[in-house]
Amino acid sequence: MSAERKIDFLYESAEQVEIAFYKAFGEGDFLLMESLFADSGVSSTHPNNSTIIGRKKVVDNWEFLLEGIPQTTINREVLSVTKAPGIEIHLVLESFVADIITGELSEVYATNVYVLQENGWRLQTQHASLPKQASFNTEFFYKDKNVMSMQMSKSLN
Repeated sequence: MSAERKIDFLYESAEQVEIAFYKAFGEGDFLLMESLFADSGVSSTHPNNSTIIGRKKVVDNWEFLLEGIPQTTINREVLSVTKAPGIEIHLVLESFVADIITGELSEVYATNVYVLQENGWRLQTQHASLPKQASFNTEFFYKDKNVMSMQMSKSLN
């Protein structure tokens, strides 16, 4: 990791962390992004990718991602918020320009889990996925039922 961890900023609410997350994401601000993650239990799942577990791995992955993407404005629409003492779960719809030449928008659903620590609210888990594709071909997916049932039985064991 190329930057020292910022632990001196006190995020007073999960919403403050979320606003800072999308600002850091859109502006490619690694130092801000790095300051947002919880001390432990951190995980991140990007669309069509496997889950990354562990604070250092997640932060390193965000550093790599932020170096390679153009700056953009990421709009978020909060679809639901679930609160309990010391934890909040936000379901958001992220929209941003995916193609700067055509102006084509992309949408991603994200579940963001925030936890209250001694040093304020932090992002513990961020799981993003693409909206369901209307043209998804389930016939192709289930073409070989023997392979499918074998894979399902392996995953259940």
